[in-house]
Amino acid sequence: GYATPALKPFLTETVAYQPGRHEVLQNLGLTAQLGTPAEAGPQQAPLRYVLDPAAPAAVEGWTNGPRPLIAFHPGSGAPVKRWPQAQWVALAEHVVTAHGARVILTGAPGDEAEQARTIAGQARVALTVAAGETTLETLAALYAACDLVVGPDTGPLHLAVAVGTPTVHLYGPNSPRIFGPWGDPARHHVLTQALACHFCHRLDWREDELGHHPCVHGIRLEWVVRAVN
Repeated sequence: GYATPALKPFLTETVAYQPGRHEVLQNLGLTAQLGTPAEAGPQQAPLRYVLDPAAPAAVEGWTNGPRPLIAFHPGSGAPVKRWPQAQWVALAEHVVTAHGARVILTGAPGDEAEQARTIAGQARVALTVAAGETTLETLAALYAACDLVVGPDTGPLHLAVAVGTPTVHLYGPNSPRIFGPWGDPARHHVLTQALACHFCHRLDWREDELGHHPCVHGIRLEWVVRAVN
């Protein structure tokens, strides 16, 4: 493992940590001790998730139908990473009216599922809510069947990259240079704001502090619409 202060006492063999590298390269730096290449790009070392053979059939009720099929994943583990619900509503209405798209909302049970239901309830177009209804395997299959996945800096967006679906990512406190999608930039778009304070990597802002940290919620709708188009 890496010789960081918290880990070094527990390791028998250590590797010097190099700050600022993409997390995939950090992992490759560890496996290089076993003889694999230490430096590689997404083409040489792509991110892959192998689908459960039974999973595509399990999501056919969501995936069969007109195209394009676009998944929105509005939730994130840190409130500061989230885009406002009203913006998701507006984006959904745009893709449905402008492109004839079907939009499916994904997320974890609990708060993310409630957020998805709120967005669907406010939209003036029909949206499908799958939030709270998927496993890891069926979420991967659902994303693999989509034409596009849109969401903030969160694990499910990396899952979408890993199954080969184009993505649009909204990044804020975390740097996309370190935590961004590991894939072809022509297929995986990252949107950020040019703020003097980015990228602070602070994820622990309270809900009542979010107004002072617009790195994600200040991303403009027209930027996202352009990337989605």
